[in-house]
Amino acid sequence: MKSHAPGQGESRLEGGNSTEAVVLIDGAVHRPVSANGEYVHELLGHLEEVGFIAAPRFEGLDDQGREVLTYLEGDVPHNVKDTKWSDDQLKRAAGLLRGFHDATTGTSLAAQGEVVCHNDFAPWNVVFVGDQPTAIIDFDDATPGPRIRDVSYALWCWLGIGSEAHSVDDQAARLRLMCGEYGLQDLARVLPEIAERQQEIRAKHLVEGRAEQAEGVDRDIEWLSKNRAELEDKVMNP
Repeated sequence: MKSHAPGQGESRLEGGNSTEAVVLIDGAVHRPVSANGEYVHELLGHLEEVGFIAAPRFEGLDDQGREVLTYLEGDVPHNVKDTKWSDDQLKRAAGLLRGFHDATTGTSLAAQGEVVCHNDFAPWNVVFVGDQPTAIIDFDDATPGPRIRDVSYALWCWLGIGSEAHSVDDQAARLRLMCGEYGLQDLARVLPEIAERQQEIRAKHLVEGRAEQAEGVDRDIEWLSKNRAELEDKVMNP
């Protein structure tokens, strides 16, 4: 996501993966309120209260009923399927996710879930300053859930699992790196969970009429199915 400098009137923010009509007005982000808006606003308020700085602050609604959020300086990448993030970038991303989860565990927002899951923790929903991940945006899909749900989705998206640009050996090492930085010990659960996330997102694309995106997920599913046994062996027996 790139924008003009704050304070120069209104400009459209481009990037991200789904939200339309997001604009910057006098240094603040104005965007439509999602169906999950009330929960998201409470979540952002909680993150501010506990001092989690790697998320925007909710500042109320404007006169058009749009939510107003603080602007987080930086860039949000897009079209990153074949990008090979550095080890340091992957570790920082895993640390961001762990920090977010830890800030929500045991709260009413997590309800009966383990934590609040972002449910789309991917590079296109992370702000980079320089070349480093620094903050999380677009919490519209947030819900209570288990940590492994967010971690498995993050692994799929950050590692590009399904891309022919990355070898099985490389993916196994990077997967272990991210899980280690996050603190996830039960590696045997990871690949089944990634496969489940892929099927969920494929179904969502089809329901919402995004056939081209569903075909992209099909390719990822095919790659994981073909390489799963080898990948699992290298993950569990490095």
